[in-house]
Amino acid sequence: IRDQGDGLVGSEMCIRDRFKAVYLNLGVILAKQDRFDEALEQFQRGIEIDPASPALHANLATVFAMQGDFEAAVLSQSRAVRLADGKQRQALQPTLQEYEQAVR
Repeated sequence: IRDQGDGLVGSEMCIRDRFKAVYLNLGVILAKQDRFDEALEQFQRGIEIDPASPALHANLATVFAMQGDFEAAVLSQSRAVRLADGKQRQALQPTLQEYEQAVR
């Protein structure tokens, strides 16, 4: 797929999606190994590629919460909820409320 002037838009998007998935999956693996700082780094790299990914923001929030940083967890989970749609938003909302209660 070619853009009007710049090149292979479809291919670039496909590559970005693959990298986003790699960062997401690697972050999850690292978090499960209690390697939280490294997990945060992977999720943040994914967000640089796709700042509109609810999954990346929600996983970032989870790691912040696991580290006890509930203020950062609320910010990230709020972004995830705002970016999500329909059922995904409904699934993310209770966790946001949980983090908000932890801040109080």
